[in-house]
Amino acid sequence: GSFIKKFRIFFICFGFKYGIPADADFVFDVRCLPNPYWVDSMREMSGLDREVRDYVFDSETAREYLKRIFDLLIKCFEISGKKDHTVCIGCTGGQHRSVATVIQLGEMLSNEGFDCQISHREESKFLIKEV
Repeated sequence: GSFIKKFRIFFICFGFKYGIPADADFVFDVRCLPNPYWVDSMREMSGLDREVRDYVFDSETAREYLKRIFDLLIKCFEISGKKDHTVCIGCTGGQHRSVATVIQLGEMLSNEGFDCQISHREESKFLIKEV
């Protein structure tokens, strides 16, 4: 509906082992999704990589989980009365699953007309191979 145009969504992906962001309006745990960390070829990648996102959301269960988070957020935004929302998505280290999830949710909500901004809190800790 027309209510969407006035909303700004701030996504923060994070690692639970470093603590939950204090300014969260919503916190979702995606540690239940398949973990690319345990796949040698993807360990030093991140959710910024398409291969990692494809791996995380390869199953119907993972896609259903994403859709349920999306639907819940839409309903909560409608009734909250707030213009800005901070949505925090966490996995173990904040490198693979949470990054993949905020990118997917950001695309989904942007396609619905929401103004989405994404922050990868643990980016400085990513296990990126030195070139």
